Amino acid sequence: TNDNWATFKETLKTLLQDAIQLKRDKAVVPLETYVSSRNELERRLDRLLDFQSENVEVKRLVKRLRKYRASLLTFLYHDEVPFDNNHAERNIRPAVLMRKNSYGNQSQNGAEIQSILMSVFRTLRQRKLPPLETLQKALRTFILTDKLPSLAEFEAAS
Repeated sequence: TNDNWATFKETLKTLLQDAIQLKRDKAVVPLETYVSSRNELERRLDRLLDFQSENVEVKRLVKRLRKYRASLLTFLYHDEVPFDNNHAERNIRPAVLMRKNSYGNQSQNGAEIQSILMSVFRTLRQRKLPPLETLQKALRTFILTDKLPSLAEFEAAS
């Protein structure tokens, strides 16, 4: 059963490495070759998802891969989609560091509030809006009108 797991893991690893390499080579590979290689990767993935094993880890991973099958190789079809989630990881890092430095959230409610605030701050930064000033204006508007302004209103004003 361990051999089964090792085989499955190695086959999946090779498939993903080949897909990443194809993405990196896209600019220098003829389109026909790229499409053909991409189709072959799709077939390899489908064969891998038919992998039969009694190993619990293999079964669990195959089930998960089947669930997300439609999006596993999306990065090979859309240039703007990266093959990793490093960008997302970097975006949440400040919130993780803040939580760590403040000794974590002391309650579920605190965790939810922190995640909402971090999401709002990150969104404002990505849209090139000053977070504190924007939040102050939004709260003033809410107090006066009982309605929160849209981000589009702030973007139009800046």
